[in-house]
Amino acid sequence: MKRYASLAKRHETTCAKYQSLEAKREERLRKANEIGGFLFELMERSQPLERFDDRLWLAAIDKVIAYPDGHLGFVFRNGMEIAG
Repeated sequence: MKRYASLAKRHETTCAKYQSLEAKREERLRKANEIGGFLFELMERSQPLERFDDRLWLAAIDKVIAYPDGHLGFVFRNGMEIAG
C-alpha cells in the first residue's frame, strides 16, 4: 500500500505538472497568433502610416488604463505594458 500511495502521489504530481506546462504552451501559442496577426497587419501596408489606423490599433492594443493622475497605460496583446 505504501508503494501504491507513493506511485499515486507521483502520478498526481506529474499530471499537475503536465497540465501546467500544457496551459503555458497554449498561452504562448495564443500570444504567437496575436503577434502574427499584428505583423500581418503591418506587412499588408505598402506605405508608412500617416494617420491613425483603427485596425492596426485593435490588432496591437488589448486595453488602455487611465490612471487617477491623468496618465495612460497601454497594454499590448502580448501582455507587455507601457505607462505614459
